[in-house]
Amino acid sequence: MMQSPEGEVVVVTGGSGFLGQHIVKQILEQGEFLVREVRTFDLKPFHWCPELQVVKPGATLSHVQGDLLALDEIRKVCRDATVVIHTAGYIDVSPIPDAELLRASNIQGSENVLQACIDNNIEYLIYTSTVDVVIGQEPIESGTETTLGIPQHHHFGLYATTKYEAEKLVLKANNLILQNGKRLQTCALRPTPVYGEADSYNSGVLQQCSKYGTMVRMGNKVSRYQCTYAGNVAWAHILAIKELMKPSTEELVSGQAFFVTDDTPIGKISDFFTPFVIGVGAKMSTFTVPYWFLYILATLVEIVAWLLQPFLRLKLFFTTTTVSYVHGVYYFSYEGAHRCLGYEPLYTYDEAVERSLAFYRRECGIL
Repeated sequence: MMQSPEGEVVVVTGGSGFLGQHIVKQILEQGEFLVREVRTFDLKPFHWCPELQVVKPGATLSHVQGDLLALDEIRKVCRDATVVIHTAGYIDVSPIPDAELLRASNIQGSENVLQACIDNNIEYLIYTSTVDVVIGQEPIESGTETTLGIPQHHHFGLYATTKYEAEKLVLKANNLILQNGKRLQTCALRPTPVYGEADSYNSGVLQQCSKYGTMVRMGNKVSRYQCTYAGNVAWAHILAIKELMKPSTEELVSGQAFFVTDDTPIGKISDFFTPFVIGVGAKMSTFTVPYWFLYILATLVEIVAWLLQPFLRLKLFFTTTTVSYVHGVYYFSYEGAHRCLGYEPLYTYDEAVERSLAFYRRECGIL
């Protein structure tokens, strides 16, 4: 692998966020390639999640607060960079999503990142996609890059569609000749739902469990829910950079998309939450709420959201699509990432639970 004498400059969009901080931490700590500076770019200020903070970073860490929709801003932050990891995006799986914001953030924002790479002769661009780009109405069992295509109708609607359009944009730009005569090399990573330190969604669920002492069981005998620890998703990004920089393996990696999972057990959503619910001092209910009841309840929530839309736009996560998703069968294999990136989970499941619980317990006010 070729390295500059000074080391690489890496830009991480969305670096203030959940997955972004895990990626930044691993770049600063792992030493898989020589890094001189890491620049984060985000709408939000950068504040370390305490459990992720790097005490003695091996490179300069700087943050630029800005908007991906402002091309001049992202073009400026990418100046002199070698690698861009584009993890910024907007998630909205509501039945009535903010379509304009989704398209602007996920598609226009990615177009601007790509243009900034071209304008600055950046050779390596990694895009953080999602398994949602391949999830339609059919169940997925141990899905791989070669067995799954893009569905005609995405299960998660416009959100998944905009993520796929952005992924397609980035991968299509692979092998683009830059002004300096070198080639832009790109790849995309598709993680399953992610958990771990700095996770705001699951921590919110667990805070409610800790407050009321119980989490209601959900899922049925056939449902298969799959999550991945954020530290392992971040590790896949590090390996993607490393492999793209290797001339001997670039053809296996560049222009490709890879599913990222780990050894977190696949099962009912309640099985996933059980160690965390217990860890925050709560317990799982002795009964399971049936699918039909949750679906009816979610339908009523959506009706209320629709009625309120002229006055108030609600960003919902409890919807008919999420209810059917957690009761469905959707799980994937990381065989492609293993073969092409050399990916193996950096953290075992037990380590992932231990590290995540330290964060979730603090968020729940448990010392």
